[in-house]
Amino acid sequence: MAAEWGSRVRVETARPLAFPDQRLAALVRPDGYLAWASVGELDENDLREAMTTWLGPAG
Repeated sequence: MAAEWGSRVRVETARPLAFPDQRLAALVRPDGYLAWASVGELDENDLREAMTTWLGPAG
């Protein structure tokens, strides 16, 4: 999904030490604030809405 926003988003992969078996996702603003987060099953609609809010429309 991140590719839809091109150079406006960068994907980083990390393994959380505190929850190694959990699926975690986060959208972090350039100023370091957390704009969106998910634990467990990823809700793509919520992520898409957050990315549109902070990055503008995809494309």
